[in-house]
Amino acid sequence: MNTTTELTTKANLLYTSRRLFSAAGFDQVSVRRICDEAGCNVSSVSYYFGGKEALYRACLEENGQNAQLLVREILKTPTDRADFEAKLRLFLERYYGHLCENTDAIGIMVHEIRSTNPLASDIIEKYYLDIPKQIEKFLDEAKQKGILPSEVDSQLVSDLMLSKAFNSIFWEVQSRQMRGTCIHDVSERQKVIDQTLKIFTGGIYA
Repeated sequence: MNTTTELTTKANLLYTSRRLFSAAGFDQVSVRRICDEAGCNVSSVSYYFGGKEALYRACLEENGQNAQLLVREILKTPTDRADFEAKLRLFLERYYGHLCENTDAIGIMVHEIRSTNPLASDIIEKYYLDIPKQIEKFLDEAKQKGILPSEVDSQLVSDLMLSKAFNSIFWEVQSRQMRGTCIHDVSERQKVIDQTLKIFTGGIYA
């Protein structure tokens, strides 16, 4: 098997597994079903990942690494208010885009958090729980530089920003039914980002 074929097979397994695990959870998805839908031999999961559990963990780890890297690359110490707002906007645009492209990872996280036998708690803690900490750090640095007032609760603001992002993905279908649009539509995503920035950087007063 050549390198290109191996990469394609591995990518297909990850793509198919994310979709299936997101929809049904770990226990309800068999290796045979994954391989059938990915169009590969049933032994491929063991060959490329070492087993079903390792494949499940890989689905979360890959996305978590990418999300963490995105946050760390963008949210560096702001120099002034303009720099703070520019970095925050870039982060929201990139992070919302990342979530929209990786909605299956959110579904897997929901199953994982609700599970009585979680299989990837260490991955969630290492990558996903680091994201709000990095946002808090960015906000704290802005307070230290006098860009934000000292009474801003960095942890609460971070939680609110991320909650909005996750809720927008989680309630995508309902949003489209009620409003005729959702976070996957670029215009709606931009509106959410604009309003988020307005609320968290300038308030909503006239």
